[in-house]
Amino acid sequence: MIRPTSRTLRPGRRTFTSLFALLALLAAGSAQAALSAPRVLYTDPDNRPAGEPPLQALAAPDCASAETITLGAAFSEITRNGDTTTGAWLTNTYECRLWSEGGPEIVYQLNVTEDLQLWAGLSELGANDLDLFLLSACDATACIAGANNELQALLPAGTYWLVVDGYGTTAPAAGPYTLTLRTRWPGVPPQVCEAGDTTPVTCAGAPIGIEADLAGAPDLIESYACSPSFVTGGEAWYAVTVPGIQKVTVKAIPQAPTLDLALWMFDGCGASAACVDYADLKAGGQPETLAYDNTTADPVTLLLAVDCRLAPSAGAGALTLDFQCQDNVATEHLPLGSVRALYR
Repeated sequence: MIRPTSRTLRPGRRTFTSLFALLALLAAGSAQAALSAPRVLYTDPDNRPAGEPPLQALAAPDCASAETITLGAAFSEITRNGDTTTGAWLTNTYECRLWSEGGPEIVYQLNVTEDLQLWAGLSELGANDLDLFLLSACDATACIAGANNELQALLPAGTYWLVVDGYGTTAPAAGPYTLTLRTRWPGVPPQVCEAGDTTPVTCAGAPIGIEADLAGAPDLIESYACSPSFVTGGEAWYAVTVPGIQKVTVKAIPQAPTLDLALWMFDGCGASAACVDYADLKAGGQPETLAYDNTTADPVTLLLAVDCRLAPSAGAGALTLDFQCQDNVATEHLPLGSVRALYR
């Protein structure tokens, strides 16, 4: 049952001058510090054994004939169709995943012009077991990540190599594939930080209820360092102001049994924004809850993203947000004898 609320906000997003200024300050406070090293956010699970010893240990792939792809941080999607049967038979294993990769490989050189978040995935494989490897140099010992079908990583500006290889030793896989690359800004994106595309929520003691709908919402964030989850639905964003010495508890209640929610809460904007809480514990149709305790005397504004694992269809993305705000002043407990002494 949803608690009575002091007010109900409809899902339309609004931009306010004061909120825009506040978000700009938050972005400045957590400046877009350059990434110091690649960081893997996600690889699909795969428990395959290393298999038989490779015929050739950690040989470098053929990077001289690699196609060059230039990537920037703006939202983009690039697709390449290929066939590993046309590739070289050089690299049989990679340092980050000791699978037997005896098949031929196709290499792509990625010129990353600015810090970004990259998702790479394979599809249209048929029965062929092809794998992905992301390298920081043209060397199998410089492996950043290996994946069965998909991976996601934060990459500083620089040059990288992405290899499509075939699993196996005695009858290694080879064949056609479709490679898809998707890029986005690292961290909390500028669509939220700069444009102020959020709904403001200010805790004031009384409960606050908000109705939202994630159907058709843009997918601005999929993974973050605070959670191993990989969520591909769109989000609704909120700028939540918590007064000093207050605690806010956010409960997201889906209105459809198929809506599998996830909640993110960030302390600011940009690549260095810290994820202060994350919730993705329940199955579809069940509520998710997270909380933030402001122990300082000053108000704090946080960014809340209400996300979902898969993009919902029309009519299946409705939810209710329940904000409960209360004082967090600790209550001092005295022994009974001490209480009696106060009245002597």
